[in-house]
Amino acid sequence: MGKKLADIEKEIKSSSKLFKEYLSNNLDNDAIDFVEKISKKNDIYIFSGVIRNFFLKKKEIRDLDIVVTSIKKIENIIKKYSYTKNSFGGYKISVNNLNIDLWELTNTWALNYQPNLFEEDNLSLLHKTSFFNFSSIVYNYNDEYFNFSKDFQQFLQTKKLDVVFPVNPNISLCVINTVYYTEKFNLGFGTNLKKFLNSLNLEKIDNLENIQIKHFGEVKYSNEFIINKITQIRNHKDKPTEKKEYPIYLLFSETNVEK
Repeated sequence: MGKKLADIEKEIKSSSKLFKEYLSNNLDNDAIDFVEKISKKNDIYIFSGVIRNFFLKKKEIRDLDIVVTSIKKIENIIKKYSYTKNSFGGYKISVNNLNIDLWELTNTWALNYQPNLFEEDNLSLLHKTSFFNFSSIVYNYNDEYFNFSKDFQQFLQTKKLDVVFPVNPNISLCVINTVYYTEKFNLGFGTNLKKFLNSLNLEKIDNLENIQIKHFGEVKYSNEFIINKITQIRNHKDKPTEKKEYPIYLLFSETNVEK
């Protein structure tokens, strides 16, 4: 029998200091120095793959995703490193072999997409705007605690990839990442992921090889492999689970999603 959600919740909360040790042990000195410098000027929040890898007991840190409350306070620090700015107002910073994606809270895509939806403090909602369930957790680096959702707890419990916030500016990359993560971590498929994939017209999902080169630096999967894998997930039969109803504002066709 798997762990109860209440037990998983306790484990997550008790792992806060261990996660900081994990970063220190698996990032080089220059990367840790950068994080420490900006944390002295700003409240910083770490999210995405590095936390997933920590809880899956993987030592690999391919990149680091950070949200800060004010980029203006740390501009002088950023300028000392090699960086580029993306179309959404974020920074991609290179610290030796580590890529750091840094965003200002008010410029994160989901919070800008429909800001009127978020009535609570934005920081408490950040983890709820992740596309995948394994990213539905944020680490407050300064105060050393995790802010997470039940979706993340269920990911650790079931090891199934699922969708939390089915709105994204790059649907094709979401499709590629679905294949990448289910293959890499041998994950099952959640109900909402299958629902999301079944809503897509795969004939309109294109440029998969070019997107992989831009994202991974190489083509990991052929178009045929990706389409076959997505079709397999679509047709996968599982035991009935409680369905998650999306708010009406999230139910729209892929043609309305910014490419």
